[in-house]
Amino acid sequence: MIIVWFLYFVYFTDYIKIMIISNIILLHYRWAIPIIAEIFRNNGVKYIYLHKKLKINKSVLSKTLQVLEESNYIKKNPGYGHPLRPEYIINENAFFISEKCRNLYDSLIEMNMQHILATKWIVPILLVIQNKKLRFSEIKKELDNITSRSLTIALKKLENEEFLERTTTSAYPPTSHYQIKKKFHLLFPILLNFNQ
Repeated sequence: MIIVWFLYFVYFTDYIKIMIISNIILLHYRWAIPIIAEIFRNNGVKYIYLHKKLKINKSVLSKTLQVLEESNYIKKNPGYGHPLRPEYIINENAFFISEKCRNLYDSLIEMNMQHILATKWIVPILLVIQNKKLRFSEIKKELDNITSRSLTIALKKLENEEFLERTTTSAYPPTSHYQIKKKFHLLFPILLNFNQ
């Protein structure tokens, strides 16, 4: 029984790690998920619509659209036509993840928490910690590509926004453990659904 549980734990941990890596491009750019959500919701959009709706700087919008296009999440609408024809549409093989982006973004807006998408590592950190109490080194081990500085900044941001609770032991040497506050546990189903 213990071996089965251990194998399940190893498989589940590796699965989460693989899923985080596959969606990291969406989390790396602050506006990627909102842009994909808007394009999916409207069945295609014009550049100016995204600029006005999301209030994004034009250079940031252009860069994010370029990265999403290179990553095959979106594509330019082929051909010519009506002036109201959308400039950007969802790529055929990205409909599934686009729907998840829309659901995630809408849920975060409902909870007034869309600002967690603003930092690259926040969502992966939340997915790693979930309902566990982890040390800094354990979080860093789960997120292979994160630097110590990036992790420190993200953890401080989460702590300042009162997402995380940091407890320090009085033993020698003192150690700190991070866990997500109970009131934010309702985020997990949304984040896990996005990550599947």
